[in-house]
Amino acid sequence: NNDDDEEEDEDVSFDGSCMCGKVSYSTWLSYVYGSFTCNCETCKKFSGSGLGVEWLHLPSALFPEIVQPSEALRFFPKDAETNCYFCRRCGTSLAMEHPGIEGCVVSKASLNTDSVSMLQQYQQTVVSNGGTFHQAK
Repeated sequence: NNDDDEEEDEDVSFDGSCMCGKVSYSTWLSYVYGSFTCNCETCKKFSGSGLGVEWLHLPSALFPEIVQPSEALRFFPKDAETNCYFCRRCGTSLAMEHPGIEGCVVSKASLNTDSVSMLQQYQQTVVSNGGTFHQAK
């Protein structure tokens, strides 16, 4: 039993929330397949930015599975394949089940500050160890 091996295999959680803090989520870095920016019309309108949204792709999770129960969480079913999750109190856009993408995507803008740093370290570690942190287009 080697403690160093166990430490390396230990998964790290990351979290995010809306601006008012009434909706928060938490999941594991190992769930992150990669990140991408989408500038389709839906994502532009979802984010309020003409540049779209920078997403984290979590192919093994749906947003309701990682979010803490909250009366402030709402979703808008845009169509049969698209659910847009947001806070009804402050209006922060948090996540989406996006057409053509397995699982869900979480807005990188909703990550808490410590989680942004952890994600950057995780991405560098994966790549330096010969792995791939997928950057979809």
